[in-house]
Amino acid sequence: MNILILGAGQVGCNIAESLVSLENHITIIDNDDRKLAKITERLDIQPILGHAAHPNVLERAGAKKTDVLIAVTNVDEINIVSCEIAHALFAVPVKIARIRDQNYFQEEHKSFIFREDNISIDYVISPEVEISKIISQGLQIGGSSSVIDIFDDAKLINVRCTEHSPVVNTPLKLLFNLFPDLDISIVAIQRAGQTIIPHQQDVIQKNDRVYLIARKSQILEAISAFGNLEQPQKSIIIGGGGNIGKWLAVEIEKTQPALDLKIIEKSTEQIEVIANFLKKADLLLGDTCSQEILQGAGIEKCDTFIAVTNDDKTNILSALLAKYYKVKNVMVLLSDKKLFQFASSLGIDSIIDPNAITVSTILSHTKQNRIKALHSIDSCVEIVEIFVEDTSNIVGLSTTYDILIPGQIIVAALKRGDELILYPDNFTITAYDKLIIAVTKDTVYKVKKIVLDHSSY
Repeated sequence: MNILILGAGQVGCNIAESLVSLENHITIIDNDDRKLAKITERLDIQPILGHAAHPNVLERAGAKKTDVLIAVTNVDEINIVSCEIAHALFAVPVKIARIRDQNYFQEEHKSFIFREDNISIDYVISPEVEISKIISQGLQIGGSSSVIDIFDDAKLINVRCTEHSPVVNTPLKLLFNLFPDLDISIVAIQRAGQTIIPHQQDVIQKNDRVYLIARKSQILEAISAFGNLEQPQKSIIIGGGGNIGKWLAVEIEKTQPALDLKIIEKSTEQIEVIANFLKKADLLLGDTCSQEILQGAGIEKCDTFIAVTNDDKTNILSALLAKYYKVKNVMVLLSDKKLFQFASSLGIDSIIDPNAITVSTILSHTKQNRIKALHSIDSCVEIVEIFVEDTSNIVGLSTTYDILIPGQIIVAALKRGDELILYPDNFTITAYDKLIIAVTKDTVYKVKKIVLDHSSY
């Protein structure tokens, strides 16, 4: 498949890395030759230097033969215009655009602007809204920093193992002896700055962040088994009232209206903006790193503190202050991956990766033949959905003995008709099955080779 990416920033590069490993033909446009040189050193993609919305640049990049255009430059208007030109001049079938400015999403504008007959964008991605929704879903079930839908009846969640977790020091192969009624599939473990696909001999350790798939009906049981199920929340403080803080507050008011919600924001202008969107939340003007402000917000009685300013260091410092005041659940937004391990070592409960959420959202709209990318974990492990056609090479193979590559590929779930099987041990794959596979980034290309029929090469 021919994919054209506009913008070689962090999100554009991560998307390219995810898609090129599936052996698509990737072209990327940017007006910074240094960014293009950096990404082409690592990836086998075609770089095009130029303005992403100029027709001649798009034509030079092969827009006429493009199947999917992904516009993720740093300028919303360039992303919008490039999609319009791709539609009008080159009839690109699928156009995805990242749009950050929330003026485009105001209720009086959104339903009109993004109508199919007005602006030719098939999928509009608002990172702030997507991040807010995922955090909000995690708050509703407790103990998870993110929740991703898998099929209709299961979710991908992540939980942090503390010294009080019942599963600590337990090999995975013995996990179900401890919890015989627990039906989950563990797909990845983050440990000391590394993300791995575990095998049955791996032992769960203190401070591990475990990614698992659970049925919707068993999510609370799964979180409880890992020692993360807290009492119902009564109070949440959001540190930072920018777009993420604002939309997160909107989601919380909508989904958990009984909560006592407070937002701390240092900009008077932004406080006034937030006030127009919220009904009940208390707005406090001040610095999230000020002990006086935190005490005024009632930090001593707070159940969850969420630091989502646009500055990583501010988020870490305010999160540490929340920990000092014994807040049970502290979540921090970090854009710099280099800080992840440091933040985890400080005892911060959950780290929110905005780039990974944005990339995963975009990938979910990018279907590659029979393989659909669902979620990227720390740019190391991909969760993908595979639809098995009757001509596929894997029909008749075993989910365990033929597909499993320890530490590289596991079949985490199998959907057969209406039946969902988590961690399908030694099932024979049949036509029209749907598989959820966890695979390391550098092994994704093997997935295509074993899935597609010979005639497709």
